[in-house]
Amino acid sequence: MENKVVVVFSGYNPRAVITFLRTLCINYVSFVIVAKSEKDIIFKTVYRKNVIWIRQNEALELGEILECFRYIKDLFNTEKLFIAPSTEALNRFLLLEREIFEEIGCEIPLISKALYEEISDKYSFCKLCKQEGIDVPEEISREDVLGRFPVVIKPKAYQSIVCGRGYNASPAIIRNQQELNAFLAENREDEYYIQKFLEGESFYLLYYFRKNGEIKKLSQKNLMQQPGGKSILAAEFSEIHLTDISAKYEMMLKQKGFIGLIMIEVRKSNGRYYMIEANPRFWGPSQLFVNAGENLFIYFLADYGLVEEPEKPVMVDYSAKYYWKGGIAETYKEGKAPVMLSSNIHVEDFEPYDIYWQADTMPLFIEEL
Repeated sequence: MENKVVVVFSGYNPRAVITFLRTLCINYVSFVIVAKSEKDIIFKTVYRKNVIWIRQNEALELGEILECFRYIKDLFNTEKLFIAPSTEALNRFLLLEREIFEEIGCEIPLISKALYEEISDKYSFCKLCKQEGIDVPEEISREDVLGRFPVVIKPKAYQSIVCGRGYNASPAIIRNQQELNAFLAENREDEYYIQKFLEGESFYLLYYFRKNGEIKKLSQKNLMQQPGGKSILAAEFSEIHLTDISAKYEMMLKQKGFIGLIMIEVRKSNGRYYMIEANPRFWGPSQLFVNAGENLFIYFLADYGLVEEPEKPVMVDYSAKYYWKGGIAETYKEGKAPVMLSSNIHVEDFEPYDIYWQADTMPLFIEEL
């Protein structure tokens, strides 16, 4: 194995980060953590012992991050750092300053900035899918929206949000003209677009596109979600990654030269699968593929020389599930109720799979409840 230290930023996308840290520990990969702040939830886990730096600025500031990376290199006497691509903001920052980070020995396991943005930005990926004959929700102009509610309004590009030209980074469900007027009064209209709201079943297509061209894939059916399209609370495996709809995405991404982890959200409505969005990074319910024994992080780590190549195909446990009880508690504390995406859910079957109900995160599990 190569002599490089894995650097993991915590504080955002926490459930995916915890799953990744568990994978590193099981495979004896050395790592350090850069905490968002002293209030980072990582301090409520056993991984607090791996925190080597607490950021003074919650915003990613180049000077501080460079100082942090140099400190880690000197401490471990290594020329190489491997920066885990864990969150959207971090990935964009790494790609923006990639040349500077690579000059000091940081390995950034991401595709080009242009391709990352084309896939991660909602409007450009929607356009790409349409060009490839993949169904996307109907786009609706502001002039034609009357009588079409509810609709979904989405930011066209992530960069407009972080540059302050827009404010709402997440899609919002708009139920009437008053809500639309209120939204646009607080945000620049040209930074957003409107789509038809689709009822139906929700799925994630889960991929790791390997350097050698191999595609590791799974899929999940989402059963419960926080309101407003926020975090998934319960999910189980599906088999749509074995269907033609998955094949279309695989072909398109291979043609674009994509390598890495990616989750694509699709919704089944009136018998057709519509692309909702893509996330070319870690995603929250990653513990599901770990519980099933087909850990996509392993192939990712193997591609970069951090673990040995898996010796043989694994038997996937398709009965595995994903559950986040703390997220349910959080939803009720806000005076809201979880969104049930399926009626076929028996909570007692899911509780043993809770993301935080494990020894390494038990204090966090207790606090969230």
